[in-house]
Amino acid sequence: MRHFAPLLLLLGLVGCSTTYSSPKQAENACAEWESQKVIIGYEAEQVNKTYGSRWCQQNKKENEFLGYKNHKMEDGTWKNKEGKEGRFQIVKRFRY
Repeated sequence: MRHFAPLLLLLGLVGCSTTYSSPKQAENACAEWESQKVIIGYEAEQVNKTYGSRWCQQNKKENEFLGYKNHKMEDGTWKNKEGKEGRFQIVKRFRY
């Protein structure tokens, strides 16, 4: 049974990754994920601005769309002050 453990682990990791059959399907899946974003609105220099907590970007070199998310925006702790904005990090990959 010990010899099967690495194989089972590898199969489990492969199973967690979703690969889409085309760039368009991967893009649509990323757009669906992005649509769950939180919108932040604020006024700066007498101009109303809005930002979303999620966005997607295509990485053609790796055949994937990357899903970026700002956790501070999503959990409600975001502030328009230095050090309080959080940052966008890659949290999902939509491979094709």
